[in-house]
Amino acid sequence: MEVSVEYGTGVPVDELLRKLYSLRIDWVVIEKKKKKVVLHKERLISFMGMGLGDSPVEEVLKGKRFSSFEDIPQGEKVLFLDDKGGRIEGFYREPPDAPVTPPWWSVPLPIVKIDGGTELNEKAAALFGRLSLTAKEIKSLGEKGEALLSKGKKRLYLSEIEGPYYLAEDVSGEISMAEDIGWWAAVGRALAERLRREGKDLVRRDRMSQAEADNELLPCRWENDLLGYLEIKDGGTAGSPSTGDE
Repeated sequence: MEVSVEYGTGVPVDELLRKLYSLRIDWVVIEKKKKKVVLHKERLISFMGMGLGDSPVEEVLKGKRFSSFEDIPQGEKVLFLDDKGGRIEGFYREPPDAPVTPPWWSVPLPIVKIDGGTELNEKAAALFGRLSLTAKEIKSLGEKGEALLSKGKKRLYLSEIEGPYYLAEDVSGEISMAEDIGWWAAVGRALAERLRREGKDLVRRDRMSQAEADNELLPCRWENDLLGYLEIKDGGTAGSPSTGDE
């Protein structure tokens, strides 16, 4: 709403005060050279008591301290006054800056935000406490959208959801199993090479009936699952175990 105020910021104190009373407005914001000065009309009354009623508002403001926008009640009508005149606006204070998180931030899944720092949602904080990433891990997230972290005895896998948000999974069990499988595979290879050096031939069999009666037959299991049999024969040559298709 535009308001006719003669002289703009050069309006005399007494005229501005009358205008505020006629508009039933308590607050005025003087806008001058990209600066804003906040005044309650009671301050104008004090200027009147100092004999400054005829003085231009912009003159009496020089060198004085006034209110701030935080003092204006939410939704209050305010007269904004600049060099060209005035306008009335409802005053709505901008909310303070706060971290903006997506609506799914509070879901019961461990989610981590990595954006200049590391922030965990409630579920992630309960599971992992605090997380700190190395420069290499942060680089991996930026380039691949994923990273494998070491946190004490735990191994965590971060995979990108969107933007700076990542799903955190505890893959300690999977990593441990993979390491266990790798270890026993290495043990098996070492023993197989030793047997070949001793002149043995190693053949993989799916069934016991495929092996010759006089040869040693070893059942091969992983976590109680029977994967097949290893037949050990005399007269072998160096190389990988046969497939058992002979």
